[in-house]
Amino acid sequence: MRATLKHCALLILGYVLAGCSPCENVVSQSISSPSGEYKAVVFSRNCGATVEFNTQISVLRSSDILRDDAGKILVLGGSIPLKIKWLDNSKVSIEGLSNAKIFKKSDFEMGISVSYEK
Repeated sequence: MRATLKHCALLILGYVLAGCSPCENVVSQSISSPSGEYKAVVFSRNCGATVEFNTQISVLRSSDILRDDAGKILVLGGSIPLKIKWLDNSKVSIEGLSNAKIFKKSDFEMGISVSYEK
C-alpha cells in the first residue's frame, strides 16, 4: 500500500515538475480576426474517460499556440456546433449555445468583447 501511494505521489510530482497536464486540447476550428492579430479557437478538452464531451473557446494572439488549459471565454458541456464570427477587430460573436450546459461564459477577454446569440 505504501509503495503504491509513493508511486502515485511521484507520478503526480513528475507531471507538476515537467509542466505536463493529463489533459489534451483538440482544436476543431480557428477563426482569425479581420486584422489577423487575434484568433478565436474552438476546441474540446480531453482529460480521460471520466470527463464528458465538451466544447471550449479561447481568444489568443495569432502567433500564440493553444496550451493545454481550459477555455478562457466559453466552456460548454457536450459537443456543440458553434458559429464564430468576428464583428470587427475587438468584437466576436458566438452563435449556437441553444440549451447547452454552460460552465463558463465570459463577455470580455484580452481586450475582445464577446457577444452570444442563441
